[in-house]
Amino acid sequence: MTATNLQTGDLVTARGREWIVLGMSDGDLLRIRPLSGSEDDAQTIAPALEAEPVKPARFPPPNSSEPDTQDGAQNRTKHSRNGCSEQSRRQIRCR
Repeated sequence: MTATNLQTGDLVTARGREWIVLGMSDGDLLRIRPLSGSEDDAQTIAPALEAEPVKPARFPPPNSSEPDTQDGAQNRTKHSRNGCSEQSRRQIRCR
């Protein structure tokens, strides 16, 4: 994916997190903000100079057998990043 293929509103992965494309600046610069951030967190990057390529963000499909609130989903994501499985969270309190 090149910066010229991106449009405002696209979701991308860069620098180890997900971002929303806010638009293109002069040349090959890309204006982005973190998916969970505010306009104050926006950054301008040069995709050609990034250590890892800027690529489309990918998310697992929703699992309708485990509906939950936003807080519950955030907790599951936090625990899975810390190496806690669903079973271990039920048995002990993972941090």
